[in-house]
Amino acid sequence: NGDPGTEIGPCASEAATSWYFAAGTTRRGVEQWLVLSNPFATDARIDVEKYTIEARVDPNLQMLTAKVKLQFTPDADASEMTLGFHQSMELHTVTTESGDTVPVQRVADSNIRLQFSQPFPKGKSASITFDYAGKITGNEESPVWGIKFAAIHDDNAYFMYPSRWFPVNDYTVDRFTSDIKVTTPSDYRVVGSGNGTVDPAGPAGMRTEHI
Repeated sequence: NGDPGTEIGPCASEAATSWYFAAGTTRRGVEQWLVLSNPFATDARIDVEKYTIEARVDPNLQMLTAKVKLQFTPDADASEMTLGFHQSMELHTVTTESGDTVPVQRVADSNIRLQFSQPFPKGKSASITFDYAGKITGNEESPVWGIKFAAIHDDNAYFMYPSRWFPVNDYTVDRFTSDIKVTTPSDYRVVGSGNGTVDPAGPAGMRTEHI
């Protein structure tokens, strides 16, 4: 409904990282307008500077267990945050630097939404820590249908950035640094974007590499 000759569709009620629009028309005199707005009360933008990740891979159970510290700076006072996160990962705890527990809700498009009891002030660096685990067989729903970005098998495992195996802010847009420590069975080797070093203090019978 709307003015004569116009058509209006419903608004989205929550944030999303992927949008799909029907093709418009090229007929003379016809215009196609897309109006996008932030459904939240504040600017949702944050800048993640660094991810510090400690992960453990269990091929027998096809399980990934991880602890991730996300360091960020809000571009505006932030009372909530939406991050991309693999559907198979189950969050055990999400905490602030002061130890406060952060409520988390699963929303559309493999996202999670965090809501803070006290907003993080604009321009002030802060951090949140995630503890989680999940089974990744490679058959789970992927952010891109038909493409496998993460899997754990008997003789190999892989975790690619598009799988959101750690909580991701502004996928492919927000640039960040990372410090990753991975513990695997002793006959595994870790390959990543950095030069790996072996941690001699790793668990017995396991191999811990820092990339």
